[in-house]
Order: sequence, then C-alpha cells, then structure tokens
Amino acid sequence: MTKIYSVMQIVLPVAAMLLIGMYARKRQFITAQGVDDIKALLSNVCIPAMMFSTFYAAQFNSSAAILILSMVVFTIAAWFLGAAFQKLLHIPQPLAPYLCTSIEGGMMGYALFILLFGQENLYYMALLDLGNALIVFPFFLTKLRMREQTPGASRSPLRELATPINLAIVLGLAVNLTGLGSRLSVSAIGPVVDASLSFLSAPMSALILLVVGYGLVFKDIQWSETFKTIAARLAIFAVFGVAFYQMFSRAYPEETILRYATIMAFLLPPTFMYSVTVKNEKDGAYIGSVLAVYTLLSLAGYGALAWLAAPM
Repeated sequence: MTKIYSVMQIVLPVAAMLLIGMYARKRQFITAQGVDDIKALLSNVCIPAMMFSTFYAAQFNSSAAILILSMVVFTIAAWFLGAAFQKLLHIPQPLAPYLCTSIEGGMMGYALFILLFGQENLYYMALLDLGNALIVFPFFLTKLRMREQTPGASRSPLRELATPINLAIVLGLAVNLTGLGSRLSVSAIGPVVDASLSFLSAPMSALILLVVGYGLVFKDIQWSETFKTIAARLAIFAVFGVAFYQMFSRAYPEETILRYATIMAFLLPPTFMYSVTVKNEKDGAYIGSVLAVYTLLSLAGYGALAWLAAPM
C-alpha cells in the first residue's frame, strides 16, 4: 500500500492539472491566446531559469559528451528510419519522419521528471534533451518552415538554435567551465542566486501540464495515419531506448538516475514545437492527432515508471 500511495502522490497531481487544462479549453476561461502567453512565459523565463540552475554549478563527468552525442546520432537516425517506415506502412503524410524523432523535454519531460526525481536530479535528463535540441531546432524546424516559406524568408539555423532555453544552457555551461559557478555557489550570494532561480522556475511543472491538458483534443483524429505513425515511432524508440539503456547501464553502472532519465526520454512524445511551426491546416491536424494520442501513451508510461521508481 505504501508504494501505491507513493505513486498516487506523483500521478494524481499530473492528472489533475491535465484535466484542469482540458476543462479550461472546454469552458474557455483560458483562451488560445492565453495559452500562447503561458508558453511564452515558460519558454522565456521559467525553463531558462531552471536550465541555468541545472548547469551553472553542476559537477561534469565524462558521460556528458557521450550522452549529448548519443542523442544527436539517435535523433538523425530516427528521422531516416521514420522515412523508411513512411514508405513501408504507406503513410500518406510527408511529415511522418519528423514525428518519428525528437522528444518533448522542455514542455513536458522536465516537469514530469522533476515531479518524480526532483530538480536536483535533472542533469542527465537535460543532457539527453540538449542532444535532441541540437538537431531539432536548427535543422528540423528550419526544414519545416522552409516548406511554407521561401528560403530567403527562413531564419538561419544559428538563429533557430539561439532560443532563451538554449542560451541559458550555454550560459550555465560557460559559467561552470570558467569556474565562476563553483565559486558563486559557495559564496555568500550563492543561496540568494539559487533561491531566485528556484522561485522563477517553481511554476513550471503546473503550467506545462496545464498547457499539455489544454492541447489534448481528440475530435476529428485521423486514426489510420495516426496509428501507423505512432506504431513506427514506438518501434524506433523501443529499439534505441533498450539499446541506450543497456549501453549506459554497462558504462555507468553506479548512475541509477541516468537509467531513469533514459527511460523518461524515450517515453516522451515528439516535440510540441512541430504544432507551433506548421501553419498548413491539414498538416496541423495530423500533427495534433499524433501528439494528442502519443501524449496519453507517454503519461501511461510515466505512471509505470513512477511505480518502478517508487519506494516499497
């Protein structure tokens, strides 16, 4: 019974915020513009504060570069495998390969991971997401925008990568690697900085889950295309997820939290930035269908992970 209550402490708040988001959309006491404003607050303030806090005084080890590079290779490979599955399963949507790669760390994964393992253990999860972001933001999102714009109207890959979240990560790494982070953390002002960053990032989990719930729309889902795409993604992520789990377990047997971070990363849906980027109504409906169904599958997997990680 103790384990059941431990899991309920994690899962029920998540379910409650998702339901509140769905109810807010139905009753329209939060408008679509309001949700966009919340997303802007998260992307420009809350998540960058958390990312800087995660990296500026972290103790780096040899695993950091390996994790980032592993996710870079996986993100690229998954796109090509998605293209192969698109032909194999006769998926008529040209965007299928994009939905077979990428993970939604910032707008979902971080919140769920923190609820289960605490912000102090976000380090490995953030590294895996960083490897994903290095490919998704400058290349995949740019490629999607170029489908609807002339090449001259597209933003450069460098500008695509220069988001507040990524800049916060880079700044945190720079402060860390120069030694300023360790000196700052043990100085008299260190607790003030930590408290300020913690306060700025505190609303993140609840707001992200509210936004995710608001976006769960199951009306007019394109079931055939959606299920084929989800099946392809599940196959790709299952194979790579198991392979990475085994590889990291053998390379770093003492890092239990890394194994949990790997499971969490490979449970997540595709990045929600796809739905923001694509303007075509047909493409948007297809992406929305896949994201809605896969998000529910991810949450079910998260419940299983919470049960696995909960104390007896």
